[in-house]
Amino acid sequence: MSAPARALDDDAIHVHWRRRSHTDGRAPLLRVLGDYLALTTDAVPLRQASATAKPQLAPPFDWLCFNWSHSGPWAVIAVARGLPLGVDVEHSGRPRDTLAIAQRFYAETEYAALATMEPTARDAMFRRWWTIKEAVIKACGSSLGRGLSQVAIAVGDPGFSLTRAPLGDPSLWRVHSLATPATDCDATLAWYGAPRRVVVCGAQAA
Repeated sequence: MSAPARALDDDAIHVHWRRRSHTDGRAPLLRVLGDYLALTTDAVPLRQASATAKPQLAPPFDWLCFNWSHSGPWAVIAVARGLPLGVDVEHSGRPRDTLAIAQRFYAETEYAALATMEPTARDAMFRRWWTIKEAVIKACGSSLGRGLSQVAIAVGDPGFSLTRAPLGDPSLWRVHSLATPATDCDATLAWYGAPRRVVVCGAQAA
């Protein structure tokens, strides 16, 4: 067992940031998983039921649960023992009409809240909510093709809460905002159940 795997306690989630180019494919993910499993990248036994299914590790390595996301120059990888989880990062590199997208894909209450904000704050909140929705959906193993409306967010004071989720009681979802290595990114980690410690293992160019 590798040193990182020994350090991955049952109550912890490790988060890794990696630089990524469009030619890297899954290389950053395979390097991180290989470190935990003490395997070379070409020996990491990923399996995927379909093109849209969530990738997993084949037995006997399926004790290590993971999820990853990439946007712009960054990839984020989350790993834990025996805990399905989801993670999403969104990079603000390309302009888009966030209010029009929200009107089409978000709940009416979410769209109404965004419509009251000035454009800069609106774009930031749109990305934040997008990462929440996608992280929760990915933790369930669901496909985004079923719609972002699977997850509904209520604006509160302070913060927000989930009012709808694809699985279980929305109040039992853990939604953790991740510190990002760049100011033009938003990232969220999500899982269902008991609290866990989130340990950020650093950002690397590898």
